[in-house]
Amino acid sequence: MKILLRNNLLNEVENPTVLETHGGLGKIFDACYSKLNGVTFEINPRKAEYLARRRPEWIVFQSDCMDGIRPELINHMPLKFNFIDIDPYGDPWEIIGAIFSRGCSFKNRIGVCVNDGLRLRLKRSQAWQTKTMLEKLEKYGESKIYREYKKLAHELFTEKAAIAGYQIKKWTSYYCGHLDQMTHYAAILSR
Repeated sequence: MKILLRNNLLNEVENPTVLETHGGLGKIFDACYSKLNGVTFEINPRKAEYLARRRPEWIVFQSDCMDGIRPELINHMPLKFNFIDIDPYGDPWEIIGAIFSRGCSFKNRIGVCVNDGLRLRLKRSQAWQTKTMLEKLEKYGESKIYREYKKLAHELFTEKAAIAGYQIKKWTSYYCGHLDQMTHYAAILSR
């Protein structure tokens, strides 16, 4: 499902250039990005070395993506990104916020796909321990945040994208994984 979501989104973006926030083991790369140019971040040194060997055309940073998502790095790269793949283990909202609020320069039309693992924490009634959810917890209450997380994700994403002047033109989302504890979503944004 992750691969299908990304491949469908890639079809919506002209000449995709990828910013991948978490390199992982490269399975998504093999299935979706192997013929594209891009940049990936991987905090684990051994994985980063492995990814660099497998992606000779890509820029691979052995670093936390939060350290790399900053204008002095992104805006001076030879690549201008129009496809962003966010796949953390857990809460993606700090990363999404950084992408849109730090002044990084992306193309006017971009695709963004997210693998969001936060719903598991919400199911365990841990929204109050999750910094990125405190405002929405106050507004909606804990049970609604979990039950209607796809709607909440759309609302949050809309707010964060607007900081950089983007509007959602297309959106899709679904629950997946064991007991629907994961949420995948993708958007086409333009400004």
